[in-house]
Amino acid sequence: MDYNSLQLINERLGVVGRSTAVFNCSPNQDLVSTALSFDISKLGQADGATISQFAVVLSQYCIYMQSQYNSVYVRFINARKLFEFQTQRFMIDNKDIVKVGKTAGEREFLALNASADLQALKHDVDMLEAERDLLQDLDKSLKLLIEAYKKELGRRYDEIILSRGRGN
Repeated sequence: MDYNSLQLINERLGVVGRSTAVFNCSPNQDLVSTALSFDISKLGQADGATISQFAVVLSQYCIYMQSQYNSVYVRFINARKLFEFQTQRFMIDNKDIVKVGKTAGEREFLALNASADLQALKHDVDMLEAERDLLQDLDKSLKLLIEAYKKELGRRYDEIILSRGRGN
């Protein structure tokens, strides 16, 4: 694997992503922000349509964020593979530089310090890993909030049913 292969893979991912509706999903950011920062003490005053709208937009946002995570994850894996391949290639081609290292980790460290290209690849891997870590499990928090909004809608529905039953 070389850098051109990685570029081709990333281009293909872009084509596939643009052709998939999930990647084109763009939830209303203002509504997402409102739903995420909604003052829970005002929940009783909010109408059911607003709460329902919050649940739907957060569901869309959850799908969108999961697609972003998947995209970053695939790019991270490919960049890491490229880095590992290029590191191995460098160590084979430059045995004189890395022979000082006693362990595989030491040899990789020596190779990394000797090659600006490897340092750039390592930087790309580290940036993608950080982005992946930032997005990882975000969907779980969103799903908890979605469920809370849905439970409030269910509670209101039950309240209406009970009040109708008492009136009979």
